[in-house]
Amino acid sequence: MKADGTDKGLKGPQMNIAVISCSLHPLSRSYVMARHIIKEIESLGSTVQLHDLRHYNIELRDVNSGR
Repeated sequence: MKADGTDKGLKGPQMNIAVISCSLHPLSRSYVMARHIIKEIESLGSTVQLHDLRHYNIELRDVNSGR
């Protein structure tokens, strides 16, 4: 408990948080982890937006060719 008599525990000011799932693999474990993290963040009272790169039309470059 704080000196002013309030007790917020782990809950602080509400924040807007972006979580990015970067793996393009259809069975991505990082996506499963991102979903778990989102639930934890929401339980603390913050707003979360998931950006799953599998749902974006992104042109991929060949790393070996430098293009």
